[in-house]
Amino acid sequence: MLCCAVALQAQTTDYPELLSNPGFEESSISPFGGVTTFEDWTLPLGAAVAETADKQEGEQAMKINQATQKVNHLDQEVFDYATQPEEGAAYEMRIRYKVLASQAGEDIKLMYLWSSSRDGELTKDSTSWLTGNEWKTQILRTVCPAGASRFLFRVKFSKGVEVLFDDFSFRKVDDEPVPAEPSLTITPAKMPAAETTLGTPAELPVITVVQNNFTAPMTFDIIGKGRAAFSFTTTAKSETATEVQITYNPAEAAMHDAMLIIDVPSKPELSETYSLHGICIDPKNPPVVTITPESLPTFETTARQEQKATLKLNSTGCIDYVYAGMRHIDNAGFVVNSTTFIKNMPQDVTVTFRPTKAGYYRSQLRFWSLKSDTVTVTLIGNAKPATEDPNTFTTAFSWHLENPQSLLVEDFNLVEHNYDLQLEGWQNVVLGGERPWWGYYHRDAQLNILEKTAKATGYQYQVPAEERSEMWMVTPALDYKNAKGRTFTLRVMGDFMFEGHDTELSVWLIDSVPGDRLYFRKIDGMGIPTAPDYNGEWMEYHVNLDGQEIEDVFFIGFKYDGLFGQENAVTYYIDDVSWGRTDLPAIQADSAQVVMTAALGKDAASGMITVKTSNLTEPVTLSLGGNNKSKFQLSANTLPVEGGTFQVLFNSDQEGVHEAYVKLSSRGAADLYIPMAVLCKTGTAVENPGAEALRIFTAGRELHVTNAAADYTVYDTTGRTIYTGNAAHITLPTAGVYVVRCAAEAKKVTVL
Repeated sequence: MLCCAVALQAQTTDYPELLSNPGFEESSISPFGGVTTFEDWTLPLGAAVAETADKQEGEQAMKINQATQKVNHLDQEVFDYATQPEEGAAYEMRIRYKVLASQAGEDIKLMYLWSSSRDGELTKDSTSWLTGNEWKTQILRTVCPAGASRFLFRVKFSKGVEVLFDDFSFRKVDDEPVPAEPSLTITPAKMPAAETTLGTPAELPVITVVQNNFTAPMTFDIIGKGRAAFSFTTTAKSETATEVQITYNPAEAAMHDAMLIIDVPSKPELSETYSLHGICIDPKNPPVVTITPESLPTFETTARQEQKATLKLNSTGCIDYVYAGMRHIDNAGFVVNSTTFIKNMPQDVTVTFRPTKAGYYRSQLRFWSLKSDTVTVTLIGNAKPATEDPNTFTTAFSWHLENPQSLLVEDFNLVEHNYDLQLEGWQNVVLGGERPWWGYYHRDAQLNILEKTAKATGYQYQVPAEERSEMWMVTPALDYKNAKGRTFTLRVMGDFMFEGHDTELSVWLIDSVPGDRLYFRKIDGMGIPTAPDYNGEWMEYHVNLDGQEIEDVFFIGFKYDGLFGQENAVTYYIDDVSWGRTDLPAIQADSAQVVMTAALGKDAASGMITVKTSNLTEPVTLSLGGNNKSKFQLSANTLPVEGGTFQVLFNSDQEGVHEAYVKLSSRGAADLYIPMAVLCKTGTAVENPGAEALRIFTAGRELHVTNAAADYTVYDTTGRTIYTGNAAHITLPTAGVYVVRCAAEAKKVTVL
């Protein structure tokens, strides 16, 4: 895109710019209503504001974000009685745009109209609907017809679209064709899952790949864990179109995931990855889920008391986990010990009747696996009134080491909104204040439940903060010895965090030493958010405990510690806690860091960074963070679940070292951070080429730095600065991974 812009500028050097305020640098805000207007441009009232962070040239761009009409126009008339167009001359329109919120791809059109003061409309034309989630350039050429005295420069945009505009242009040009940009179109945009039975091949819908203006042929390949289950053939439909027929013919009954790679050697950024998913069932051994007994006697207990019963779950021929779900019909009083079970092995299911008040309770407990029938057990309970008002929360731990779980998958879907968190086998203990962990429902604007989580807060309305709130949420007993996977995972989101608060959410490993007491060990270096910049942002953590000195049975505890009362609204949410999984989603990049040198005020770009993934169910989101993130741009904001490539773009008019980081995230996978450091100066030659490289070594938590040409900076993987200066050695606060930067150098160091 930048190359195209440079070529265009060279081609039109001899011709003046005919637009007024083409870069939207001149704007003003009305004192009545705060409406922004851009000089010499006509657009719907209140539809635009100035954008100073994400721009292409100058100090600001125009952002469209409030258009309310079905179709809206951004207009400027060119030529008047003093300046007339040249009949038969070629003119070129150019816009730069970036769509922030699309309306089904029909976002903007570039249009023009030649007219005469005597004859009215003469000729007009437009592009097709345009879209794109990164900065793009669109060019449209026209020839001035006879008798034309006016030209209307118009951009049409749809209702509800959010888009940035910058660096417009309208000039007379030499009548030469615009070089055609390479393009790639793939249909359909998404491939449905293939389903078959063992021994029966299944053909997926034909993929049509249309290329234009490529200088080298495309190549096709299938990669990924399940690639052996898929094969493909290609057929040339025309000079530009290729049809790809994919066949799914696995050798075993299972779920298979792979990727079709469409590689474009002449234009790598157009390369695409196509997700392939297959489901194969063995007809001789289909998925079957059974529960014994098929029904349970009526539960009888007192409100706020518990009664338990055990079911036997078995499954055969399943290719996925067995799942459980509870549907409450009359009141909500039943809970089950887990909602996810290992396939194809017998297991105990514990059902607990825990009524909150006297009355009649009825629920349906359902079990199913992929492609299996659903088995339903109806649960009925009667609760008598409580004889006394019991305490609403527990104030002491109670450890149960029996039947430790080698697999734990807790999504908190059985919690009640803003009510004490009560899950089978979990402890919810209050050691300070008067608030336990709660269940919480996250909802959208229409109050639909998006997800359910655990919630901890010390806030209490109209209660002065005179004591601290300490609450613990502890997992059931976990089996270290027999677990197939030894990674512990969780998602954390902080909210209502403010500068200077001292609330902490910490994670503890609680070890059960036979014949001795339990030992609490805080897991350091996790980087759980504390700063207000992270309010409302989910973060994924994977803690690998393999090879650690841990007893056969252990627990994980989550401790909330902060002021109790109205002065502290800091809140933490936890979701997706798991232990023992072997199918964990993961994100990997072939670059651990980005280190560059850039010239002052000039564009600089990193090499292509390749991202590989495994077991993802959602796309990868890319975002920028750090003190200097405004100087950086990313070539992509999202990547498909199969991974892909992206570049880091940089431009700054300030000398010095600019630091930021790229965060890659997808639900279920540990967040990946790529630190970046760019030395920006008037020349690109590296200073002191003969100087020794930065040297770093550690001794315990002592970090020793030598050969630092200037002050160095140490920060952790969340981007927080730990130290800046030139001391020969410093003490790091905790074990973990740190990055040391000095000038254009950056090195990673792990402290145990």
